[in-house]
Amino acid sequence: MSFAITVLYNNVPGDSRLDPAWGFACTIDRGDYRILFDAGGDGAILMDNIRLLGVDTRGVNSVVLSHGHWDHMGGLWDALRAVCPATVYHPKSQTDLFQAHIAKLGSRAQAVEKLIEIVPGVMVLPEMGEKIKEQVLVLQCERGVSILTGCAHPGIVEIVREVQRTFHQPVDFVFGGFHLKDHKAPEIAAIVSEMKTLGVRRVAPSHCTGEKAIKAFAAAWGDDFLEIGCGARFTID
Repeated sequence: MSFAITVLYNNVPGDSRLDPAWGFACTIDRGDYRILFDAGGDGAILMDNIRLLGVDTRGVNSVVLSHGHWDHMGGLWDALRAVCPATVYHPKSQTDLFQAHIAKLGSRAQAVEKLIEIVPGVMVLPEMGEKIKEQVLVLQCERGVSILTGCAHPGIVEIVREVQRTFHQPVDFVFGGFHLKDHKAPEIAAIVSEMKTLGVRRVAPSHCTGEKAIKAFAAAWGDDFLEIGCGARFTID
């Protein structure tokens, strides 16, 4: 199964036409089914980047939100005004008012209480963690599962372990925000080492991972490291 990813919003720069701003959003295309994952921090920037990248928002079937922080939800209302009616898979901790506003904009709110398969090969693992809860998107690929994280607030190592426990498969690829921007070098080195031990084959840390940690992952993974700045397009097989 193949997935085409387009990074719409990221503070890590990439395509020079786009405005890199703090936050994250991307689309995942599986055949003719399109998912918007997170919505960045600013609706105007998100929609302008979408226009410049030539992404047809009318093709968005579902929206998946990793967690409730502004830099992942700030552009949500603008995005929902632009898409055809979509199902929004949001963390169960979101409020009734939040769900009502989604309905007001013509889409359907779906709290993720347990593992949900949106379409074959695309699953949302419900929120985990203690202080800041977060849910992740899991893609079924030929070599195992791939994990897309918004910020990995529960810990990127803990997320990988939970996915392995749930799916009993190797983790082929982990990408998105790893939230290591404030970690010291020894802490980053320990996390890199643990990710290697867990057998993660490819990585693409970005957004809140921090430059120091991104460089550490790039050095450790070599050709299996992928840079996914704003505007990046890549395929997962």
